[in-house]
Amino acid sequence: MSRTGIRMYLSVGGHNPPAPNFTARTMTAQRGPGGRAIVRAQIINTGGRALDLSGTLKLASVSGSLSAGPYQVQLGTSLAPHQSEPVIIPVTDEVADGPWRATLELRSGLLVKKFHAKIKFPHTHGMAPAAAVDAEASSGNALKGLVAGTLLLGTALLIITNRIRRRHDRTTADA
Repeated sequence: MSRTGIRMYLSVGGHNPPAPNFTARTMTAQRGPGGRAIVRAQIINTGGRALDLSGTLKLASVSGSLSAGPYQVQLGTSLAPHQSEPVIIPVTDEVADGPWRATLELRSGLLVKKFHAKIKFPHTHGMAPAAAVDAEASSGNALKGLVAGTLLLGTALLIITNRIRRRHDRTTADA
């Protein structure tokens, strides 16, 4: 038996809660006991709604043209408002120590953000120092573009339909 569900948020007060938002503070590169590379990112829910995060990590060599990924993000549960949790990204390929330019793209619903950090994996089992993260927000830009495109398409269709009707009316009046 399988179960599915839909998450629904209800507001019974007279105001809307703050919009969803999140940020990443640090990214940390580590190697597990078997030498597998893992990236951890500390994510903080800075908004007023729970987040169900998904996303990918891509690696690009700082000193060359190598790249790796995308790798899928693993987050255990929903992230409640003002809660902080690590996001774990297992790197499934064998990768060199680096340095790498890591790009983490996370999404929750329509909110999409990218975070960048320069990381270097330890040569053996262990954890490297945490790297500071630069954020690049693109939240809602896809939705804004979709709405603008839909409006332009609708306007174009109205204009074309209007012109066709006028031509049809003229030819019927001439006949």
